[in-house]
Amino acid sequence: MKEYLKNKIINLKDINNIKHLKKIIMSNGVFDLLHIAHIKLINFCKESYPSHFLLIAINSDESVKLIKGKNRPFYSLEERMYMLASLHSVDLVIPFSQTSVLPLLEVIKPDVLIKGGTTGEIEGAQFVESYGGKVIRYENVIKINQEILSTTRILENEDTDFHLGLNFK
Repeated sequence: MKEYLKNKIINLKDINNIKHLKKIIMSNGVFDLLHIAHIKLINFCKESYPSHFLLIAINSDESVKLIKGKNRPFYSLEERMYMLASLHSVDLVIPFSQTSVLPLLEVIKPDVLIKGGTTGEIEGAQFVESYGGKVIRYENVIKINQEILSTTRILENEDTDFHLGLNFK
């Protein structure tokens, strides 16, 4: 892995060195098969708060298996971190091993937490708001046949056409 990408992947002990430099926007998830809805969410985060660090917290392989089932993740944690770190909009990537992101939120205390539209309640929202942080649900989700595009949907519907014909002008 290239050095500049390695520098974008951090662990909890690095957080205190970073928190005082800039405000932090955080999003989290499995990011198993990186798809257009992930990219739109990540770009929304950075475009909304360009002066902040965009920190993406990513579930470990073990936690993904507990959340999504034994056949997941499709890509290893190292591969998923590499893909995310390679994106220009992403400043930092941090893995976490719990099935809940709340313990990580309690340490990082992001200024802004942004989540995509595939989840019901935003986990950790009450905590982030308790110290004055902002919580945003990114609503510009992509739907196929009235269902929100997600990695699980892609993997479970192998015969569905996912060429969306999106206009990127």
